[in-house]
Amino acid sequence: MARTLAAAPDVGPSAGEPDSARSAAAQGLTNVALGDLKSASEQFEKARASDPMLPIGLLDKSIADAQRHGDPVLANLKIARRDYLESFDPFAQPKLAVRRYACKHNAFVIGASDLVANAPNELKRWERTYPYAELGAPAESNPRWVPIIVESFLTCEDARKVLVDLKNKMPRSAPFVGAWHLNCPACAGVPRRLGESNPIR
Repeated sequence: MARTLAAAPDVGPSAGEPDSARSAAAQGLTNVALGDLKSASEQFEKARASDPMLPIGLLDKSIADAQRHGDPVLANLKIARRDYLESFDPFAQPKLAVRRYACKHNAFVIGASDLVANAPNELKRWERTYPYAELGAPAESNPRWVPIIVESFLTCEDARKVLVDLKNKMPRSAPFVGAWHLNCPACAGVPRRLGESNPIR
């Protein structure tokens, strides 16, 4: 098992949160460490029924630990967090903390786009550098093309870091930042569409 997930971190569960939810979230982290992302997702969904923030807190802390220690489980943690956050609408949740988290972590970085038919192969190329990359939905204005999302659910500060990292690794790319929820403030000072000049160097 990966070092950073040897024990589930204590992130201070909310009052009244049942032990079963904490156990499910902890088991989800263990599944991530073992590479079983499907089972991890199922466990996080069980925990979400009690407190949607519980899996988020555990995953965020484990991601920070993995980054600090250079732990290779980092990629799976980021995939698990991405999949969890994509699995429900935060603005349909009664907890204000969930909605605030969604707005704070509203950015994603698009590294490239390609024709729908070519996109799966192009994604494989990107996954060699960014293993948590995924294909986005085709734009309504141009449905023949699909974006390659390098990383999702970022703060504006983290989105800027990804832009810098991407430009260093792939100087010919023209990445830009998108937003999941249009009712949240957009990131300032970043390119937000293809071809827009990038003020970040």
